Amino acid sequence: MAKPEGREKYRLPTEAEWEYAARAGTQTRYHSGNDPESLLRIANTFDVDAQVNWPRWKSYATAGHDGFAFTAPVGSYAPNAFELYDMHGNVWEWCGDWYDESYYANSPVNDPPGPASGTVRVRRGGVMAHLVTLCPVFIPQLEHLRDTLPACRIQISTRN
Repeated sequence: MAKPEGREKYRLPTEAEWEYAARAGTQTRYHSGNDPESLLRIANTFDVDAQVNWPRWKSYATAGHDGFAFTAPVGSYAPNAFELYDMHGNVWEWCGDWYDESYYANSPVNDPPGPASGTVRVRRGGVMAHLVTLCPVFIPQLEHLRDTLPACRIQISTRN
């Protein structure tokens, strides 16, 4: 990505594209099901391993171990049905959409392109220190969830 590769154009996926990819054909809260404990085998989220770093939030930790107290190497967990790894937890994933809390009230139903402008991009997927309630595939980023946690994986689409 540091050098041009022929005629390919790269862009961030829209929020709708990200959600489609993360869902991988499911209609559940996580691509692993509705149970937050199911994330232990597919995601790096706030669990027993991470709670030692944030003792104030200990009571919110998922009961179990995902094996990492901070970020995990990409591909450390099972992929979804589309063979995509790390769609929940670990690091935020940027989307090409600008964040607008009222956008979906009047957006197209199918493949909404996102607002034309804004001040912050949509982030999806949650991060390793987030409670599982912030890691489902269908919760949009909320303005008040800005933080300084590390990393942001950028997913690239070659579709124009």
